[in-house]
Amino acid sequence: MLNRRILRIKAMQALYAFFSSGNNDLKSGEMELNRNLSKFYDLYLTLFSILADVLYYTSERLEEGKKKHITNAEDLNPNTWLQDNYIAVALRESQELNRELDRLRINTRSEKDLIHKIYQNIRNSELSQKFISLQSNEGANEFFVEIFKEFVANEPSVSFYLEEQNIYFLGDFDHVAFLVIKTLSSWDENTAPALQKLLPLYKDEKDDYAFVLDLFRKTIIHRAEYEKLISQFTPNWEADRLAQMDMLLMTMAVSELLNAPSIPVKVSMNEYIDISKEFSSKQSKTFINGVLENVIAELKKNDKIKKVGRGLMQ
Repeated sequence: MLNRRILRIKAMQALYAFFSSGNNDLKSGEMELNRNLSKFYDLYLTLFSILADVLYYTSERLEEGKKKHITNAEDLNPNTWLQDNYIAVALRESQELNRELDRLRINTRSEKDLIHKIYQNIRNSELSQKFISLQSNEGANEFFVEIFKEFVANEPSVSFYLEEQNIYFLGDFDHVAFLVIKTLSSWDENTAPALQKLLPLYKDEKDDYAFVLDLFRKTIIHRAEYEKLISQFTPNWEADRLAQMDMLLMTMAVSELLNAPSIPVKVSMNEYIDISKEFSSKQSKTFINGVLENVIAELKKNDKIKKVGRGLMQ
C-alpha cells in the first residue's frame, strides 16, 4: 500500500512540519512521522467503513419497509441485490476488515446524514438500476468500484467529513481512493466473504519502514551539510531565498543518494523531480533537475555515492 513514492511524500510532509516548527527533538519528529503513516491506513479503512455502513443502512431500510402499516409489492418483496451480492457481503463480513475497524475504533455508522445521503444517491441512480437488473454476482466488482468513485470519492459531504476527522486525509485521498478501488477489484466470488483481504500497509514492512525512517533521520541530522552542498550549485540564490519546498526536496534527494545503497541514482533523482510537480511550483521541476544533475556529478567525482549492485550508479 505504502509504496516508496508515497513513503517519500510522507517523509517530506513530516520533515516540512519538523523544520517549520523549529523543533529540535528528533524523537518527537519520528512520532509525528509514524502518526502520518498510520493515518494513511486509517483513511483507507474509513472509506471501507463508509461503504459497509451504507449497506447496513440499506438492510435497515428494507426491514422498515416490511413493517409499514401500508405496504406495496416492493416493500414485501424488495430487490436485495445491492446488499446480497458477494462484494456487499464481504464488506460486512470480512474478518480482517472488521478486526481492523474494531482495533482502530473506526466507526462511521453514527454519521447518519452522510450515510443516508449516499444511500439515496445510489438508490436513485441509473447506475444502480443497471446492475441490480443483473440479479447475479456478475459485475459486482465493477458496480462497487463505480459506486465508490461516483458516490463516495466525488461526494462533497465525504470530503467535509474527512477533513473534520484529520488534516492529512484530504491530502492522501487520491492515493488512498486508488487503493480502495484496487482492493474492491481484487475481491473474488470464489473466496469466502469472511476471508476477503485488505491491502497491507507495507509491501515489505521491515525494509520499507527502515527506508522511510532512515530518510527522515538522515535528512535532519545532515541538513546543514546537504544544504551547503546544494548551495554550491545555486550561486544566484541564498539558501533562505530558495523555495522552502524545493530546498527540502533537494536535501532529501541528496540524503537518499548518499544513504540508500540499493536505490539507483536515476530513480532517486526522478522521484524527487516528480514529487516537485505535485507539491511545488511549475518551475521547480526544471530547477531541481538542473541542481541535482550538478550535485550528482560532484558526488560521483569525489566518490561519495556508494551503491550496491550493477547499474545502480546510473
